[in-house]
Amino acid sequence: MNNTGTKTQPYSVDAPQPAIEMRDITVRFGEFTALDKLNLTVDDGELLTVLGPSGSGKSTLLNIVAGSLYPTSGSIHFENKNVTDLPPHKRRVGMVFQKYTLFPNKTIAENIAFPLAIRKIDKAELNSRVTEAIEMVGLKELADRYPSQISGGQAQRAAVARAVVFNPAILLMDEPLGALDRALRKSLQFEIRSLQRRLAVPTLYVTHDQEEAMSLSDRIVILRDGLIAAQGSPRDLYENPNSMWTATFLGDANCFPVEGGLEINGAETHVRVLGGKSVPARGLAGKTLPEDAVIVVRPENCIISSNPDTDSTFCEATVKWVEYLGTIQRIRLTMDSHEATVDLPGRETGIEAGEFVYVGWKAEHALVVPRV
Repeated sequence: MNNTGTKTQPYSVDAPQPAIEMRDITVRFGEFTALDKLNLTVDDGELLTVLGPSGSGKSTLLNIVAGSLYPTSGSIHFENKNVTDLPPHKRRVGMVFQKYTLFPNKTIAENIAFPLAIRKIDKAELNSRVTEAIEMVGLKELADRYPSQISGGQAQRAAVARAVVFNPAILLMDEPLGALDRALRKSLQFEIRSLQRRLAVPTLYVTHDQEEAMSLSDRIVILRDGLIAAQGSPRDLYENPNSMWTATFLGDANCFPVEGGLEINGAETHVRVLGGKSVPARGLAGKTLPEDAVIVVRPENCIISSNPDTDSTFCEATVKWVEYLGTIQRIRLTMDSHEATVDLPGRETGIEAGEFVYVGWKAEHALVVPRV
């Protein structure tokens, strides 16, 4: 759908136009490049999450779309209209921030009405829209209260209502759940996703929380050093990462350096890891090993046994410790001087620290990827 930030895709006027399109966006602050020739689209009705470590360019990207920051070069388009030089108030963008930014001297209803009031919407329509927005976020009983009289979760609901009450063309959300506790974040994730689907408004959502991104998104874009490191659906990024960096950034992963020894036997492919042991794997496009390759296996896809099995448990390991985490038991292991983790359902496994075991995986769960 989009490129990786290193090449520009050909642009066709005949292709369906995305809600948001960034073309070769570069942003520099002195000698520092925050975004480097970035190309990205958000489709109509899509919730796209921008994920990345601190300093990767997430906030810069959001500010470019909002109009509060202008690119050094490149252009941004809303439904094929060039808005690069338009100020924020002419872009019809709704915004939700981590801090609720509600006016303390206005009631919840007055806060939600503010975007309509500054647009001089007539009173009857204003009242109708505010009532609809308040009911949509479940704050009908709190409409006449002030921000100091409601909880953080309720304040964020009010902020969401204010962002959508004027029917924005695009919704931008900058770490909107970052200030809330875990239980409330979980609840509001569902509410935000349900509301976004109901309104079908194209949404650009920025977060540093991988679990939040996996839960909410139609598509995730992972930024690294101002470039797109990876993008795809949550499932595809998790199950088919394009590098060891992506795999470990988006969840826990066991990564074993490949030591060569590519063997192809019919539909089966094996490579050598862990001191020359031949193990099954997938992801070898063109039947050649990537330079500096590793095998990536998620902890929940590992198999552990007290007995060796040439088909599934083929690597010797020593248990370092066992952690009970409720839904899973996490087993930490040492395998040929490499650390590894196995996640098992949270029942009693009988496995104890110091025990000698065998670990393995099925070929479909072991992906060969480059290190970076």
